[in-house]
Amino acid sequence: MTFQDVQGVKRTLQGVNVELPQGPAITIAPPLRGGRYWLVSEGSGNSHSHHWGSLLALNGVVTTPQRYAVDYVGLNGRGHALEIAPTVFAYYAHLRPGSLRVHAGQHVHRGKVLAHLGDSGN
Repeated sequence: MTFQDVQGVKRTLQGVNVELPQGPAITIAPPLRGGRYWLVSEGSGNSHSHHWGSLLALNGVVTTPQRYAVDYVGLNGRGHALEIAPTVFAYYAHLRPGSLRVHAGQHVHRGKVLAHLGDSGN
C-alpha cells in the first residue's frame, strides 16, 4: 500500500507473503456442534472489546459495524483451539450481507453452503 503522509512524504507499507496450499479445499462441518467446548469472547456487551469501538468510514458516514459481533472459539477437552486436522484450523467470521442461504429451523446437511464469508467488519 502506498500513501502520502501529512508531511507530504510518500510511504509504502508491505505485507508478508503467505504461501497457500495448492491442493483441493477440505470440506468441514458446521462449527457449533455439541460434544465440545466453546469459548465465547469479545461479545457485544463488552465495551472494551475490539468490536465495540471499531469505526469504519464508508461513503462519508462513520459506523461501528462490529459493535454487536461475537467471537466463538472451538476448544477441545484440553482447552486448546479447534484443530480439525493436524495443523488445520477453522475460523468463521464476517458473513457477507445478503449471502445467507438458510433460515431459522431449517435442517441442513454437511457440505451445504450456509452463507458466504467476507471481511464486512474491519
